[in-house]
Amino acid sequence: MKVIENETIIEYIIEILNAKEWKEYDAVNCITLPVSDVEPVLKRLGIKEFHFKMLLHFEKRLLDAGYELVTTDCTTVKIENLNNPNAIYFSERDVPPECD
Repeated sequence: MKVIENETIIEYIIEILNAKEWKEYDAVNCITLPVSDVEPVLKRLGIKEFHFKMLLHFEKRLLDAGYELVTTDCTTVKIENLNNPNAIYFSERDVPPECD
């Protein structure tokens, strides 16, 4: 798996997270960020295949922006908003498969 060293993608993902409406579901806030949400910037940069694990320093940049990467299954990512530390965030899968 190739590592992507491009701040533009990480900045774009953080912009998406900041603009998302964090919904409450059974008193649990949740968000799922699929790869399709970042496809526009990937196309601009000529990246054809993408997994979140490819982003160098992605986890640290999320922390700096007030988010925590909880788990990733390569195509979706569970992210916790640190401004609401009591919330639990989840993606569509309970147990993510191993990444290549």
